[in-house]
Amino acid sequence: MCYYEDDSDPEFDYDYSDIEDIECTGLALCILKRDEHLTELKRKAIDYLINAQAVDEVLYALDGEYGVCRGFLLFALAHMQDPRVIGQLLNELDDPEPTVRFYALIALGVTDYPQRVEILINQLDHGHPSFKRAAIEGLGYTRSPEAFYPLVKMLESTDETLVECAIQALIELGDIRAVYYLIETMRRGSLQVSSSCVEALGALKEPNAVQPLTDFLQENKVDNTVIFSALITIGKPAVSSLEGLLHDASSDIRELALLSLSEINDIRATESVACVALNDPAPEIRVMAQDILVRLIGPNSTAVLIKTLDDPDERVQLNALRQLRSLPTNDAVNLLLDKMLHGSSSSIRISALNVLKDTIDTKKIMMWIVPLLNDDDSEVLLHTANILCLPKYHAEDKVVHALLCNIEKFQDPVFTLNALSTLACFDSLPDPRPYYPFLYSNNLEIQKIVITILQKSENSEVVEPLTALLKSICTPQRTLDEVDSISNANVHALTRYLLIALGKLGDPRAVDPILQIVLNGNAAVWKEALWALYVIDKNTAAKYLESYRDQGHHIILAINALKAPAFKYPIDWSQYKSTFHRKTVD
Repeated sequence: MCYYEDDSDPEFDYDYSDIEDIECTGLALCILKRDEHLTELKRKAIDYLINAQAVDEVLYALDGEYGVCRGFLLFALAHMQDPRVIGQLLNELDDPEPTVRFYALIALGVTDYPQRVEILINQLDHGHPSFKRAAIEGLGYTRSPEAFYPLVKMLESTDETLVECAIQALIELGDIRAVYYLIETMRRGSLQVSSSCVEALGALKEPNAVQPLTDFLQENKVDNTVIFSALITIGKPAVSSLEGLLHDASSDIRELALLSLSEINDIRATESVACVALNDPAPEIRVMAQDILVRLIGPNSTAVLIKTLDDPDERVQLNALRQLRSLPTNDAVNLLLDKMLHGSSSSIRISALNVLKDTIDTKKIMMWIVPLLNDDDSEVLLHTANILCLPKYHAEDKVVHALLCNIEKFQDPVFTLNALSTLACFDSLPDPRPYYPFLYSNNLEIQKIVITILQKSENSEVVEPLTALLKSICTPQRTLDEVDSISNANVHALTRYLLIALGKLGDPRAVDPILQIVLNGNAAVWKEALWALYVIDKNTAAKYLESYRDQGHHIILAINALKAPAFKYPIDWSQYKSTFHRKTVD
């Protein structure tokens, strides 16, 4: 027995929207009866019932079902091969409910009943106006030549709803004789009707519709994208007309024509696309043409891309370089090398460098790019340094030496900051001494990076300059009990970084200056100071502070924290997490 859903069914309120595949007839019927909206899931349910030829189940489900949901069942039934189908549909035409008769007319058109066209035409000519749409749609499903002229006649109706319905029916009918009538309707109809005609001409895929559609662009009556979508649907017969539109005065038309050729993907358009890549007046269209050319002919587009390296617009040059990265050829190497060394801008030179490093073997590229570590262009220099930071180049010493020398050469805070950020990528620090002067920079970010670098050192000497800097900082005295209204955020940030670094280094020489910070009770850095003491030598620090126990509640808190089995004031390490990781080079 077929599963039948009604209001008393416990699954009546079940939400079927999460179902992707229908695997049984009962589920398909439940979905069709759920509501009156024709969703994609309901289309799947109809298809399932048709494929299963579930005539008995659908006939059973019709019992007691009304309205649109009954119409869905009738439409599924009409596609089934069973002698009972025609009789059922003819009976439905006499149903007292108008909605049922409406869907029965549509469903009748799907069948192979010999009198179906006659019944539908009679309904169209003499039936109630509310059933005209159903008759038109049903005539489209008949696929019969006899339905052609009645549908064409409806294109002249003053009711736009019927005209649009007739257009859709002509698509379903698939008779290419409709092209002429659709073109005429397209030219005289309203915006909505014209748009529907354009879509229909595309759906019929008749080559004779290409030129009228192309000419219709000049009317500016419908959205150009609708016309180009129709030309794409027609496909290869539209290529020649689309090539002609590449020379249109409107950049929008040229762009849409180019995109359409890309969708059709016909290699015959290669020469026209190459011409656009070289000569179109709009840089963005030249860039688009480069991309399409590569998709059309792949490596064979290299010659054109090389020519566009001399384009007056930098965007076009950069895109050509990006495309050449995926199409490496020996012919391009010398040109890329020239662009890397003598390009008109930093971005051009860097892009050429990226292409070369992905194309040439490591040994040869080293020979070419190491000299760029002393380039006069700071952007190129830094990018080269970031590339050579990669382990496969084994160029750490060269990078460190070049960047430290060029920091002094450029005397530019931005370059200094970026160069030190690159140096912070290295895991080791053979000689920390060149970094000491940067500790006293007036740029907090530079100081923070240098502290990050120095704490990687295995040389215990780095503790001395760090503690010296800590002693030299005049932090505002802000106790736990009294909030100072004047607070220097930069000084506090620098102090925190120093304390974290000294804690990580774990050298006892840092204990005394840190103890002074704890004694002062500066709340902004007090937590970090306690942590540093805890990890360096908590016992010595606690013993020292005992003699100051009566100087304030914050001393008692500090002693208790240092004596605890674990530090009770964990640091938010996300504040101090180094952002100077090894950079990924595009």
